[in-house]
Amino acid sequence: MSEQALTVQELGERLFQANPDFVVKNGFGRAHTPYNRIGTVAFEPKLNVTVKDMADTVVASLASTLPHYGGGEFWAYHNTPCYLGGHGPSDTVVPITLKVINDMLGDDIAAD
Repeated sequence: MSEQALTVQELGERLFQANPDFVVKNGFGRAHTPYNRIGTVAFEPKLNVTVKDMADTVVASLASTLPHYGGGEFWAYHNTPCYLGGHGPSDTVVPITLKVINDMLGDDIAAD
């Protein structure tokens, strides 16, 4: 059975446990609602981004409406599942699981 996507709350909690100054080579940025996945939030891949910037993006996703590829805007909530990917119909979108975020952050950067 595959791992479930982390919720916005779970993703934020994991990021806040990490070193905020750590630069993630393959991280994420801008939040949106991905094509054909209404009710979820996706974060666009972004290179060389700090954990703090990623955490700020997750928090900001709760405080604003999110654009959707087909038009309209949607809200993310604490229990909204999180994905990684673009928002067009040909973009690959994958769940952000605990394994995915831990692979991004590595084992040695947890905050004290």
